[in-house]
Amino acid sequence: FGGHEKKRSDGYIAVYFPEHPHSSKSGYVMKHILVMEREIGRNLAADEVVHHINRIKDDNRFENLQLMTKHDHMSMHNKMRYAERKNRSVK
Repeated sequence: FGGHEKKRSDGYIAVYFPEHPHSSKSGYVMKHILVMEREIGRNLAADEVVHHINRIKDDNRFENLQLMTKHDHMSMHNKMRYAERKNRSVK
């Protein structure tokens, strides 16, 4: 992939790759996006995101990544949050 890597305060790893279409204003792209794009052979579509299956944000092994639509990803996380709240209130 591009160049220098840095771990962000939110736990994700960013890679310096200013020529990438998904790069930030500072020239960085999330490493999990680059890993997925390499495996699928194309850039992510506008409605796609990459989910970390084990919820560990710096575990960017392809086996731990899942390509999802933004809608499906948000729905999954909402269901997970609901289940976690429900479990806490039961105890």
